[in-house]
Amino acid sequence: MNMLQHNPAAIAEAASYAASHGLVMARSKDVTTGTQIVHAPLTFSPTPFHAPSYRHAIRITPALNTLVNRIANDHAYLRHTLAQTAQADPFTARLLAMLDHVPPVNRGVQLSIVRYDYFMHASAHDAYELRMVEMNCIAASYICLGTKMSAMHRFMATHPATRLHLQLDKLPANDAMHAIPKGLAAAHHAFVRTQLAGQSNNVVLVMIVQAGDTNSYDQDLLRNTLWEKHQLNMIRLSLSDIHAYASLQSDSTLLLDVPNYPQPLIASVVYFRAAYTPHDYPTDHHWQARTLIEKSNTVKCPSVAMQLVGTKRIQQVLDEPGRLERFLPTEDAHQVRATFARQYAFTSDETSETLVKKAIANPQDYVLKPQREGGGNNLYSQQLKNALSTMSPQQRSAFVLMDRIRPPQFTNVIIRDGVAKLDEVVSELGVFGVYVSVDGREQDNYDAGILLRSKPAATDDGGVSAGVALLDSPLLFD
Repeated sequence: MNMLQHNPAAIAEAASYAASHGLVMARSKDVTTGTQIVHAPLTFSPTPFHAPSYRHAIRITPALNTLVNRIANDHAYLRHTLAQTAQADPFTARLLAMLDHVPPVNRGVQLSIVRYDYFMHASAHDAYELRMVEMNCIAASYICLGTKMSAMHRFMATHPATRLHLQLDKLPANDAMHAIPKGLAAAHHAFVRTQLAGQSNNVVLVMIVQAGDTNSYDQDLLRNTLWEKHQLNMIRLSLSDIHAYASLQSDSTLLLDVPNYPQPLIASVVYFRAAYTPHDYPTDHHWQARTLIEKSNTVKCPSVAMQLVGTKRIQQVLDEPGRLERFLPTEDAHQVRATFARQYAFTSDETSETLVKKAIANPQDYVLKPQREGGGNNLYSQQLKNALSTMSPQQRSAFVLMDRIRPPQFTNVIIRDGVAKLDEVVSELGVFGVYVSVDGREQDNYDAGILLRSKPAATDDGGVSAGVALLDSPLLFD
């Protein structure tokens, strides 16, 4: 598949398709002018992915949706499980303290949009096993660009200029761009019905964003789809905007007095594409804004409780025997546990010291993971060894250790800014899940499309926005 040598015109075709179909990002953090647009980093052709593993990931998504929502509604469990982690990690501690301000569990409308990320693990005898990397419970991105990437590869598979000659039935459908707005719309309508007695005038959805996000076009595609398919208005606001323009009414309604709107707006859904890193809370005003949202009756996606479910500590604990069965039927628990890579907590006992010594002696076999989202935070190899060698026992308790997954490598052409390069890549499959409930009763629960990201095999960590990974789609094989 050395398209660099045999068909350079096809590379230009791919870059042109991306640019002309909205597969784009901002070039830098300065997007105020709206002129610095480039096509997203992408692969020329879809990358092979094990079909049985793919189908398993899709099949267990509703069970995972149920799992994370049941945990999010068990505040006592969250407090107990994260107590030691919070002592070592101030960010987790502050989020955990916010639980004291939230409405009772299983009340009102709840919405979760989660992305479950997996690698194929190449085990002995060339067998492939599905291994979960993490559950992204806040700001799971590339919803729309992932859908457009799948469409691009289907186009390239049959277009005569590209000469890929791929079977379309090996390229799975991907409708995340419509499935997720459908969930947002369902939560909005449930809120209007149950909280506003059906009165929908001046009601909007809100997307919480970071200033200068290079992925703003993916966000705007989602907003545009919500309007085109459901005639619902979603506005972009930062936490600073919430502090400036939002107020809490006596009935817990979140009211927004924002510029360019003649009347105050009611927020039905607050959908976070920010607020997952300490950098999003530079002042107390930002924390106050988040707390105001949590106190309101608006639908939070996610709530602070759901955000805490996404911590690495919660995911590590679920790997322990019997933990999943607290929240899931036995068969569902078995199917979910089959995807887990082993994870370990650092406690103060001798077992923990033995674990530290083992990881320092074999750093290439592990990944050290902090309680952070957003990519680029994990420690590998020598960095892992150096960190564990210098951390105190309390500092270590802010991290979890995971067995390193060994994904298979495949050759592909990667394209950045129209420039192509042949490279070995490894791929990470994300499966989106949507869950809507009203007063604790499930209303919607479904898998909502996929995202495949690939990165050069020689790199360890880093996402698309960080300039490491590339948008991709799967070519299924048995």
